Amino acid sequence: MLEHKGSYDIYVVKYYASPLALKEMEQEAQQVQNLKGLTIGKIGFISVSGFETPATSWVQITGDELYSV
Repeated sequence: MLEHKGSYDIYVVKYYASPLALKEMEQEAQQVQNLKGLTIGKIGFISVSGFETPATSWVQITGDELYSV
């Protein structure tokens, strides 16, 4: 969680064996948006197995991107 101009960027990390589903990202994003007392900047997902569907609403980082040098 990084503070940026009075807001927080939140990244949810998943270590699943299969790609992360859009429905689960929607549910997780809703939980983050419901947090009281925080101003949310960006919401992102890090999934070591990638994503079932590209999402335009959130930052998506795959395991390959995360571990690339």
